[in-house]
Amino acid sequence: MTQTHHTAIDRTVPAVTIPDELTTQTARFVALMDRFAASPNPDDVRMTVEETSVYVPMSVGQLGQLRYIGRGPKFIKPSPKTVLYRKGDVDDWLASCVQNTTASSDEEAEQRAERISQYNEAAKAKYKKVNA
Repeated sequence: MTQTHHTAIDRTVPAVTIPDELTTQTARFVALMDRFAASPNPDDVRMTVEETSVYVPMSVGQLGQLRYIGRGPKFIKPSPKTVLYRKGDVDDWLASCVQNTTASSDEEAEQRAERISQYNEAAKAKYKKVNA
């Protein structure tokens, strides 16, 4: 007769560790919110690129690309290597990015809606034919 050996299963839950990067980002965000709260006019608060990347959230590189192609928020450039963003400009830019569709234009959205409508009509007709 063979013997079966049972080993104990470790059922302890490992401690959750929060990555330092997340802790740093959270601390930066909290500090930024404190600056906004302390300002008499939060829309005029100027943010560095790094602070803006925490606020949006978007990487510093993505913000740079958007500046380069002219599709990002308005920015201030007081010197060749310094870029600042006003909170109000960033908020306005974010509000302008709100979309109802992933279509690149109203015309494309209308065409997509028409195709969906045609597909739905065809599906209804097929369903009626099968269930008749």
